[in-house]
This record gives sequence, structure tokens and C-alpha cells, in this order.
Amino acid sequence: MNLPHLTPILFAKEVIKKEENSLHVECQFPYPPTLAMVLEAAAQSSSGFASDDIKEGFLVAANSLVLHKKTDKTKFVIEIEKEMQMDSMSMFSFKTEDIASGKFTIYVK
Repeated sequence: MNLPHLTPILFAKEVIKKEENSLHVECQFPYPPTLAMVLEAAAQSSSGFASDDIKEGFLVAANSLVLHKKTDKTKFVIEIEKEMQMDSMSMFSFKTEDIASGKFTIYVK
């Protein structure tokens, strides 16, 4: 993953499993994450689908976000599913064990 983020905002660390339309990405946070932090980690994780010629991606929308429970964990795996792609826009869903889930849209240049 090629991300322009720096610590403490760089949450996505490593793709541990990749299939055609799904990823499992190890993420780490400096402290127990909020729902917004988990969403950002999911958006960063979606870069695991990007080809080498894509230089920039932007989170443009999010919906159906749910924090199922608060956690003390600072390291866990986020599962990303690519649900749809139309030109430069892609819609994804994510879940993290039983902590959070939702959908988001990324625009890439």
C-alpha cells in the first residue's frame, strides 16, 4: 500500500490477505479507536486494491456506519469488500470483527 499519511494518522499497516474483491488489512491505532478512526483505517485499507498508476484517492462519502461496541484493542484486522466500481469511483463495505461496520466511497485520480 502506498499511502501519503504519516503517524499518528497512518492506521493501515499491512495487507494480510487479498482476493479479487476482498482484502484483510492489519491496522494499528495509537489508542483505542473511535468510529471515525476505524472509517479512516478502512479507507486507507482500500488502497490495497489500487494499481501502481493510481496516485491519489479521496474518501468522498460514508454511510451505514455502526460502532457495534467500544474496544480497548489498538490492533485488529479490517475486512474490506469492493462492492461496485464505476470509472473513478468505488464503493466498499468494511467490518472489523464485532467492533464496527459500514460503507464508503473512494474517488481516485
